Amino acid sequence: MTDTLELSHWIGGEKVAGARTGESLNPSDTRDVVARTPKGGAAEVDQAVAAARAAFGPWAEASPVVRSDVLDRAGTLLMERREV
Repeated sequence: MTDTLELSHWIGGEKVAGARTGESLNPSDTRDVVARTPKGGAAEVDQAVAAARAAFGPWAEASPVVRSDVLDRAGTLLMERREV
């Protein structure tokens, strides 16, 4: 049996629970739940769209150099935290 991964939505820089959850099962042992995933509804979609619209202005106004620096840093963090 594996540890169950509990996932959430990430909206506007915060974890957000879904209206419902689903389960991902281990294909070799369907009694083993490997992850619980949120299933968003209309409220979560509306929240995500509002957050995206709010973030677009500052991002669009940032210079190409600033955006490049942000993306480079994100790539570095992904590489540092990857699971091998």
